[in-house]
Amino acid sequence: MNLFQEVLGGHELEPASTKIDKLPEDAIIWMANALKDFSSATEQVYITATIGLYEYIAGENLAQINLPRVRLLVKQRTRRQGIRLPPSSQNLILKLSSITWKHYLQNHSKMKQND
Repeated sequence: MNLFQEVLGGHELEPASTKIDKLPEDAIIWMANALKDFSSATEQVYITATIGLYEYIAGENLAQINLPRVRLLVKQRTRRQGIRLPPSSQNLILKLSSITWKHYLQNHSKMKQND
């Protein structure tokens, strides 16, 4: 949350002296913009923590927070994580490439014999 404090400070909202009900929903946009230089996974971790803060504030009735708007802003301004491929066994990959190569050589030699 140190980064979020820095982001707020950069927009003239010092966390130590600003009342919690003055926290704007747009601060999530400022946070998303500050995270653009990080990886998308890191961005998601920080954004999740920041959303958690907003949910806590709303849940404890410390301020009026429009959580659907916050989530929409996040959805619009953050990157989506790509689909990760499952880990593969190196032995399986080598075995498949060996079989493929043998098949290619067999077919290639047959084609040369037919020429």
